[in-house]
Amino acid sequence: MKKVLIVLFLILSTNSFSQQKLQPYDSGKMKWFEDAKLGIFIRYGIYAVDGTVESWPIYNNEIPYDKYMGQRKGFTSSKYNPDDWAKLFKEAGAKYAVLAAKHCDGFAL
Repeated sequence: MKKVLIVLFLILSTNSFSQQKLQPYDSGKMKWFEDAKLGIFIRYGIYAVDGTVESWPIYNNEIPYDKYMGQRKGFTSSKYNPDDWAKLFKEAGAKYAVLAAKHCDGFAL
């Protein structure tokens, strides 16, 4: 019972103190998001070397960890061209882009 109360306290205190209370939508603070419509989220990591589907296969034991991490030897930014990417996103109608800088596999760009 004591463990349940501690866990419950931690959940409630985390939600109460660490989460910022959101203002009502009509406050205008999120209007840009509604107006932006389309955004591009870029996942650019070592899994692309061998065509692995992101990093989840190592957590699901579909690929050995060492083999997965070995892809970093072949990972380069030789085709990284943010100017071209930005032009393409703009042509597609995107108003913003987000690049994942660190993945759940621990690899950071």
